[in-house]
Parts: sequence; structure tokens; C-alpha cells
Amino acid sequence: MVHPPCSASHHAQAATFEKFKADLWTMSPPCQPFTRTGNQQHSDDPRSRSFLFLTGLLAKMECPPRYILLENVKGFDESATRDGFVKVLDDRG
Repeated sequence: MVHPPCSASHHAQAATFEKFKADLWTMSPPCQPFTRTGNQQHSDDPRSRSFLFLTGLLAKMECPPRYILLENVKGFDESATRDGFVKVLDDRG
């Protein structure tokens, strides 16, 4: 489930990010929604909004970054959120 943006920074469009022509993005899913000791609400946790927003931007960008470094958050690797992120990457080629 994709939640509405939670702050003004989430109102930026893909073109806003593309103007920087970044070849590399570093991303980190929030720990609390995914870890065993966290609430395990994954994409339903509001703290996932920024990650979901950036994933959505990647799907829309004409010139996405060539490389993405993603932090290894325990529990994220087995989540539907991760599956959605990988699908966006696969769809981009």
C-alpha cells in the first residue's frame, strides 16, 4: 500500500530529481517497519513513505540513476516492499 506524502519534500516530481543527473543514489529502508523487534508493518508503516516515494520516482524517471546502493535492513529482504522495489528495477531494465 502506498501512503500519501508526509512532508513537503515528498511533493517533488521526478523532473526535480532528474535535474541533478545523479549517477548514484544511496537508499535505506527504515528499520522499524521491517525488523523482527519492530512493528513489522512494512509498507503500511508511515516511516516507509519516503522509501516508497523514491521507489515511485524511480519508476517515472526518464534518466534514473545508473547505480543504487541500498542498505541491508534485516527483514526488508523478505518483504513485499522489497519485491516492489525489485520490480521497479527490473521494469527499468
